Amino acid sequence: MALEKLFVLFRRCLLFTASMVAYTLPVLSQEIPKADRQPLPQQTASNQVEPTQKIYSLNDMQSAFTSATYLLRTPKDQNKVSQLSQATTPVVSVTDVKVNTTDKGIEIILVTPSSEKLLVSGKVEGNSYVADIKNAHFQLTSGKSFQQSKPSAGIALVTVTNVDTNTVRLTVVGKTGAPVVELFDSQTEGLVFGVTSTATTQQTPGENPAIELEVIAPPDTGYRVPDATTGTRTNTLNRDIPQTVQVVPRAVIEDQADKRVGDVLRNLGIGQNSEPSRLGESVIIRGFDVEASNSLRDGLRDNFTSFIGTPFQNDLANIERVEVLKGPASVLYGNGSPGGVYNLITKQPLSTPYYSIEGNVGSYSLYKSSIDFTGPLTTDKKLLYRFNADYENSGSYIRPLA
Repeated sequence: MALEKLFVLFRRCLLFTASMVAYTLPVLSQEIPKADRQPLPQQTASNQVEPTQKIYSLNDMQSAFTSATYLLRTPKDQNKVSQLSQATTPVVSVTDVKVNTTDKGIEIILVTPSSEKLLVSGKVEGNSYVADIKNAHFQLTSGKSFQQSKPSAGIALVTVTNVDTNTVRLTVVGKTGAPVVELFDSQTEGLVFGVTSTATTQQTPGENPAIELEVIAPPDTGYRVPDATTGTRTNTLNRDIPQTVQVVPRAVIEDQADKRVGDVLRNLGIGQNSEPSRLGESVIIRGFDVEASNSLRDGLRDNFTSFIGTPFQNDLANIERVEVLKGPASVLYGNGSPGGVYNLITKQPLSTPYYSIEGNVGSYSLYKSSIDFTGPLTTDKKLLYRFNADYENSGSYIRPLA
């Protein structure tokens, strides 16, 4: 039985081997016709770059534009957008700079041979417009830079200079702000910069340009008195006096033709308390009455004139200026009004000869005349004199009783 089973197993193995040989032999022996042969497709990776026959150098590669300035450049002769060549631009020589005045400002022309195009990169820095020309070299017979001051109103300075061997820099400085610049390509001259100042652009249509006026006046008109004696009893600058001191000079008195002290004090906001009379004038300073008997003459109380009457206390014939000390600081001069006090400064002799004669006629039969003589008595001008005389006669608006 064992031999029989072994024989059956051996027989099955032979049958399986024979079937395998019968299946594979036709495939190995059959030849594929050449007409039916097709090449297999080449498998290439997506990131694989096919080699080229020409290898470019770094100088042959076209760099990308980093500014949109070239889009604003229009041909000056034709109103079309200039198209920059994609080919490599060689270094261009700028042989001259022209600055022309236009109705809007100025026109700056960078002259190049054959009007070759330039690559411009512009920016604004403060009050200046700065443009770098990357493919140019500036060379003049007169020097290596160009500079022009104040070519027009609103433009302070124009400079053109070399930054390096391949870059030229144009700088336009405005007076009040950065100017507005437009680029043009001239077909006959070169690159043109149309510059308009900020002052021109801010001007509204129909508005007249600003006019600069220079007023020249004499250095001393006599209206300004920097010092005073009232309040300190010394000749002190008004800014150094801690009290309120105001001064009306002789120039104001003459220009206003003032005849009484009350007329002068009105310049300082001081009003009269009563009509002037032979007894003097009464004025109000800070709400308090100030009588003529309480006034000062050259810093001293004039008691003598108060005793004999004050017909000439009101007159200004020999008065150089009137100083007023306001406030309770008037107690510096003793008994007086807490509102203040006024000081009549008389005329002083002059070293230069001066002669004056005046006459006045007015209503109520007014007749008034005065003389003023002054000058040196000696040739060395160490001894001086001054003579003032005044006469006045007038009626009154009050009719006397019959």
